[in-house]
Amino acid sequence: MEDLQQNPNFEIVNVSLNKNKRKKLAIISIIVTFFVIAALIVFFFALKPQLDLNKKLELSNENYKAAKEYELDYDYSRAIEYYERVVEEDGANYKNAQIKIEKLKKESDDNKFIAKSLVALKNQNIISAVDDVSQIGFGNVSDYGLTMTCRINGYGYVVSESQIDSSLNDAGLGTYVSIYYNQLTSLYIMEYKVTFFDNGWLSHSTNQLRQEGSDAEFQLIELFTKKEIVVIDLVKFYFNLYFSNLDMAVFD
Repeated sequence: MEDLQQNPNFEIVNVSLNKNKRKKLAIISIIVTFFVIAALIVFFFALKPQLDLNKKLELSNENYKAAKEYELDYDYSRAIEYYERVVEEDGANYKNAQIKIEKLKKESDDNKFIAKSLVALKNQNIISAVDDVSQIGFGNVSDYGLTMTCRINGYGYVVSESQIDSSLNDAGLGTYVSIYYNQLTSLYIMEYKVTFFDNGWLSHSTNQLRQEGSDAEFQLIELFTKKEIVVIDLVKFYFNLYFSNLDMAVFD
C-alpha cells in the first residue's frame, strides 16, 4: 500500500481527480448562482407591479389627505385639484373624492357669485364688510339669472345678473326700489328701501306703508333663493381673496 501511494502515477491520478471534482463543483456553483439570479429577477418583475401599485396608492392617499386639508381651509380650487389626483385603484377614497369634486364645484360656483355680489355692494359703498349682511340667499331666478338676496340694516337687497324692475316705482309716490348698476362686477343692485315721500301730516304713515309694500316685493323675490346654499366662511374666503389682489379672475 505504501508502495502504491509512493507511486508517481498514483499522485497524478489523485491530482487529476481533485481537479475534476473542483471543476464539477465550480460548474454546479455557477448553475446554482444562475438559477438564484434568475429566480430573483423573476421575483422582482413579478413583484414590481405590486410595488408600483403600493407607491401609487400611497401617493393617492396623500393627495386625498391634502384635499381634505384644503377643503377645511375653504380653498376649494386646490381641494378639487387634489381630489382629482386620487386614483381609481384607491377604492373608497376614489369614490368619496368623486362625490367631493361634484359637491365642491357646485358650492364654489354658488358662493363665488355671492362673494362677487358682496364686492358689488362694497364697491357701491353700501357695505364695508361681509358681516354687514344678514339672511343671505342664492338662486338662479327665472328671467334674472344668478341672484343673491340679503338684508342690510333690516332692508332687503337683491343683486342679480339682470335688472329687476319694480312696478311700485310707477305709483307716483316716490321711489320704492332704488336700482344701481355696478360697473366693476357688471351686476345690478336693487335696494328695497323707499325714499322719503312728503305727504304732510300723513307722511309717516304713508312712508311706513310704502316701505311695507317695498319689503313685500323683496320677500317675493326672496322666495326663489335658498339660504342653505350659503357657506359664509367660503364667501368670506373669496371676498377677502379678491380684495387681497383686486383681480376679478377670482370669480371665474
